[in-house]
Amino acid sequence: MPNPTSLTEPSAPTHLTLAVASAETLTSCFQCAKCSNGCPVADIADLLPHRIVRLAQLGLLREPMASEHIWNCTGCGACSTRCPNEVPVAKLMDHLKSEALSEQIPLGADSAKVAKFHALFNKAVCKYGRSYELGTLRKVKTTREMLGQMRLGMTMLRRGKIHLRPARIRDRKAVRELFRRAGVTK
Repeated sequence: MPNPTSLTEPSAPTHLTLAVASAETLTSCFQCAKCSNGCPVADIADLLPHRIVRLAQLGLLREPMASEHIWNCTGCGACSTRCPNEVPVAKLMDHLKSEALSEQIPLGADSAKVAKFHALFNKAVCKYGRSYELGTLRKVKTTREMLGQMRLGMTMLRRGKIHLRPARIRDRKAVRELFRRAGVTK
């Protein structure tokens, strides 16, 4: 049986692979690196998107789940859009984040903050049907950090970029059901 703390031992990729896409979709990646070349945060990546896909193909999921890159990923979808074989790289990144959280993979200091933001963002979208920036920021930033950015916050409030109260969509139940089916919530 593989050592669960090892980053190089194969882990059980079946549920991850099936949740992200069919195994055929992941195996259709031929490592052209177009996903990595289009990634806006590739210059700070410790593990480039095409390498993460390759590790997923090999069933070596611990290394990408411990990677800083999955937390720095903006979710813009450029990687998936650029892929000539339509490998769902962005979806893989999202799933790796969820798996890293559920398996309690140790994160670096910055990654821990991003993971907390990720969880709070998902919770807000699940609850309100859309993001609630001010509510999320209140839980991520310290009072000192918030006060230091008050001028920017007031400008954003005045311009309608953030709101004091969360905006809600009508069919929040449908959003919660999507989150439940995706395995983000129970």
